[in-house]
Amino acid sequence: MSASSSSASNAAWIVAAIDASDADGSAVAARVGRLLGRIVAVSRPFDAIAGRSSAEADARATLEAAELLADPPGVARADRLPAYRLLGNLHNLPDGTRQARALLAPLLRGRADVRRERIATLRAVLDQPGFAEAAEALGVHRNTVAYRIRRIEDATGWRLADPELRLPLALALRLVQDD
Repeated sequence: MSASSSSASNAAWIVAAIDASDADGSAVAARVGRLLGRIVAVSRPFDAIAGRSSAEADARATLEAAELLADPPGVARADRLPAYRLLGNLHNLPDGTRQARALLAPLLRGRADVRRERIATLRAVLDQPGFAEAAEALGVHRNTVAYRIRRIEDATGWRLADPELRLPLALALRLVQDD
């Protein structure tokens, strides 16, 4: 595994041997990222020295793509580079931001603090595997998340269990940065 981290003034490269308990190196990279206070990109694993330069190039490209995201991950994985590039280019969609605002319009009404809470709650629920993890990410109780989601669903008519709605909402949230 090769890991890359950068800032405007410098870059750091780490090559780490990982064990079976952290097969993709994400746990090591997360610790390094927290220590440095920056995004860390992780290449695909390589086991021969000949693969190192390719792995470092993958990590560098991954880091550059992840840094362009509105909400970059703490650990950016090279096997997800196409996803980071896709998400980073959403703003280039013709009419994308207008359509995203139209979809999210029911959440973008009202006081700024209420809008921020709705958007943060929806994003956490869509980004996390369950309400418990969403609650942890938001720093609130699980029941609070459930209550907020019921209010969002009642106000919008949405059912967040609907996969045809979840993807467009997740994309719209990445396009719309509410003040």
